[in-house]
Amino acid sequence: DSGIRPHLLKPIDEEMLDKYIADDDYGAQEKYDGHRKMLQRNGSSVISINRKGEVVGFPVELETACLGLSFQRFTVDGEEIGNRFYVYDILEKDGEDLKSLPYLERYGLLSVIFASANKHIAIAPLYLETEMKRKLYDDLQKEKKEGIVFKKLDSVYASSMRNNDQVKFKFWTSASCIVLKVNNKRSVLLGLINDGKQIEIGNCTISVNHNIPEPG
Repeated sequence: DSGIRPHLLKPIDEEMLDKYIADDDYGAQEKYDGHRKMLQRNGSSVISINRKGEVVGFPVELETACLGLSFQRFTVDGEEIGNRFYVYDILEKDGEDLKSLPYLERYGLLSVIFASANKHIAIAPLYLETEMKRKLYDDLQKEKKEGIVFKKLDSVYASSMRNNDQVKFKFWTSASCIVLKVNNKRSVLLGLINDGKQIEIGNCTISVNHNIPEPG
């Protein structure tokens, strides 16, 4: 346990979208389809922390990228997608706790730390004007991305909290299904419960980096 917890995103309904898009107190970012992680460097040591605060494994390319920066100590928040990390917040730099700073000020510090070009770490773009937020929303939907995030520009970093300072809207919903049968070629038949009975809903391919679940 690292002792560090992320500021969690509060889900919102579709009818709330216009409010956040039009509100100048909020900026918008893409909701990336990856793994929520925090990267922490302390001299020659780099660790990765998941949303539960646990120290977990991560791609060696991200470790190399962090060690290649001039700043010796920092903790940043972002999304890990493969061997690429999209950073969108910072909690600490050179021993200074930054969580009480306004989000827009914290975001601005990211360009200082990650000023040099790096193909494995990128700063997640932040959109401020209503027109740009609306365009981001439309583009993300057209590109079938995961969703959109709104962050209050003067908000502090509230570890383990879900509040209206940071909210998310996902373009799709998820469901927990039952594996009814394992098919050929890494495929399983899925089902749902309806009036106490199992109903077949279709097949799903299991990617090679996941174990094939057993029926039931």
